[in-house]
Amino acid sequence: MFLKEVVNKLGSKTDLSKMQINLDDLKDEIWDMAKPKIPGGLTLADMVSCGQGGTIIGILVDAQLFFQ
Repeated sequence: MFLKEVVNKLGSKTDLSKMQINLDDLKDEIWDMAKPKIPGGLTLADMVSCGQGGTIIGILVDAQLFFQ
């Protein structure tokens, strides 16, 4: 799972022991933001049409944005 790798990478750079990051909650938040047409998958069209695609990508690739 891609999100697990992101959290593991963040853990190597930050002290995640003080934080409770639940991957299912994070995934649910992203899905709520994107509102994908096909359950269980996000498409580029979903990311564009939701208006939150930049934020979603930022959460997945930018640790600073992830924690905001």
